This record gives sequence, structure tokens and C-alpha cells, in this order.
Amino acid sequence: MGMGTTVYLWNIGLLITSFLPSLFAVVAPPGSANVPLAVGSICFGITVIGALAAWSAKETHRIPLNELGSPDATPVSREEYASVRAAAR
Repeated sequence: MGMGTTVYLWNIGLLITSFLPSLFAVVAPPGSANVPLAVGSICFGITVIGALAAWSAKETHRIPLNELGSPDATPVSREEYASVRAAAR
């Protein structure tokens, strides 16, 4: 994923976040009953979606940077990882 893509994703995230107060006002207008329940349910739903995304994401620990995104990427051995990490210090 290039830097341009990352910037677009951040902007989309900020766009969605900036619309949340409007969504909350539509779902639970001032004076309505159970406002904390309505807003909390929306927040919980967003949290569940984020948790599912994190759970389903592929682990990238010990995978070389040039192999990220490749479906057949394999992690380096623990010994090689430890030696490269020690050399970097």
C-alpha cells in the first residue's frame, strides 16, 4: 500500500468520524428516551467491526517488508529474526 493510499484511507476515516455526531443526532435526537443506549449501541457495533477486522487480518510479524502483500509470504526463522534485530541495535 503506497503513501497516497494511506492518506486516502485516513481521510475516509476522518470523514466517517466527522459524520458520527450527525448520525447520533438523527438516531437519538435531544429529548428522546434511551440516548445512552442508542449511542452506545452504535459505538459497540463500530467496535465489533474493528475487532473482526483485526481478528481476520493476517499476522505480519517476522515477514520481510518486501514480501508484505504477497499471498505466499513466509516469516523468517526466529534465529534469523533475532540476529537481524540485534544487528540493527
